Amino acid sequence: MERRGSVSEGGSARAFSESFASGHPDLVEEQGRISASSDPAVYAAQARAASSYDYSDALSRVTNPVLVIQGLADRMTSPGGSVLLSRALSQSELLMVEGVGHNAHLEMGDRFVATVLAFFDRVNGSPRR
Repeated sequence: MERRGSVSEGGSARAFSESFASGHPDLVEEQGRISASSDPAVYAAQARAASSYDYSDALSRVTNPVLVIQGLADRMTSPGGSVLLSRALSQSELLMVEGVGHNAHLEMGDRFVATVLAFFDRVNGSPRR
């Protein structure tokens, strides 16, 4: 990881569901270029820090509503982490989306935006105008 950074086995396609990656090779390639441009040592340090830090106490103090979105075709992060995250946040909603990978915002496109806006409407108690 120190030498390769975030682009490792499976390349940037791993950040997407298999079906999306095969249907959008230009976007996968673009995301790969972005990942490859990051400093591998910085990425590795961030990954180590994120994987070893216990967020439990901090998460229990979050009182704002939170929407947790997990793609069930995510090949980088297992759904179990999103379940644990959602349980640790007292005001969370967990949405698990079939057929979507790690980059849910890119794969879902307008549906992602609509989902987030609908969440904001629910927690604010009024629809957007």
